[in-house]
Amino acid sequence: MYDIHVLLPDEPGALARFGRALGTARDRSYPQGMAIRGYFESPMHDDPWIESALDVRDRAGASLPGYGWIFPVGNGTINVGIGLLSTFRDWKSVNTSHLMREFAATLPEHWQIDPDSPVAPPTGGRLPMAGSVGPKVGPNWLVVGDAAGSINPFNGEGIDYAYETGRLAATLVAEALVTRNGLVIQRYPQILDEEFRLYFKVARLFAKIIGNPTLIRELTRVGMQSHTLMDWALRIMANLLRPDQLGPAEAAYKAIAAMVRLVPESAASASTSS
Repeated sequence: MYDIHVLLPDEPGALARFGRALGTARDRSYPQGMAIRGYFESPMHDDPWIESALDVRDRAGASLPGYGWIFPVGNGTINVGIGLLSTFRDWKSVNTSHLMREFAATLPEHWQIDPDSPVAPPTGGRLPMAGSVGPKVGPNWLVVGDAAGSINPFNGEGIDYAYETGRLAATLVAEALVTRNGLVIQRYPQILDEEFRLYFKVARLFAKIIGNPTLIRELTRVGMQSHTLMDWALRIMANLLRPDQLGPAEAAYKAIAAMVRLVPESAASASTSS
């Protein structure tokens, strides 16, 4: 009988010790995220909207690096978090606990939280992005989700990509077991490339560009003045494009992707360290 193992993100991807034991490693030229999150009691826990903060400031009004989020969990609490990219010049010197305290303390009043009373201590970690962990497949194993570095550099989302890479891996594993041909799983990296490589390359270039705090503040200032522009940007960043429809967001991404195809891989990377 042919045994195949699929490595799931049982730990945060950068800490997947089993994956490292198999020989996987993160490509340090790819962007990496740092994120911290906590849960707070809120009467808005079942609100249907997620809130994002692109212009994060502390209690004194000073700009902070990073991207913040608030989303209702539905069990009496909301998830509050903030993250930043390794493309930010001084990211290693940033105290994420301080970022979290300041962000929680400056949440809009309608969330009605006590920023000094999280449900549990905030937790954080490093986020390997854009498919930066490899190899993705071995003689009888595959890696998916965070363990494969499958996190979107645009927004730090990993759940959707864990499901998608898991589905693709499961399809190959099922075929390998039915045909009793273990070589079937070797197609996995090619399938991932076809599905995500170009989008992740666009996202890597975006991550490299917004490493400049002055530039991201200006882009945010301009973008916030246009509901249409923000709608396009958020749909691209969340990978919510509709391939069966060619609307403005799809057309904009198609034009960007066509240019990015011509950019050398090395130009889409920025040297970082773990």
